Amino acid sequence: MAAVGGQVGTGSDDMSYCRFSSENWTSDVYAYQAEEGFVVHVASSRLVGDIPSVPTLGTVADEEWLAAHQRQMAALETAERVRINGPYDGQTFTESSALDLGVWLLDIAEKGYRVPQYALDALKEEDLEEEAPREANN
Repeated sequence: MAAVGGQVGTGSDDMSYCRFSSENWTSDVYAYQAEEGFVVHVASSRLVGDIPSVPTLGTVADEEWLAAHQRQMAALETAERVRINGPYDGQTFTESSALDLGVWLLDIAEKGYRVPQYALDALKEEDLEEEAPREANN
């Protein structure tokens, strides 16, 4: 996987497989599909301790959700952070396919980075969907 220089897509209009806020702020990667390919940003630090969770919108009253969100944001402002000290800290990479990104994320997970399992599952499913039309044309 090659590191990308300069500004890459923000992911704001792109499908995200996971974000740093995933798994209640325990993900070390932000991965999404963008125009230039399948992009992953790797964190250089992670939060220490537990961050208060926020319920899914619509599952509780608006006031309860807002109070939980405010508690979480306050905790994030003061949370201790430690360097990950891995080989890819703070870097951005781009792959050409869901399969390649999934393989790369598995590799960095083995190196100690926290990658949400559901992101790996989504990439595997997407690869199978990409593969089906190729097999039908053979």
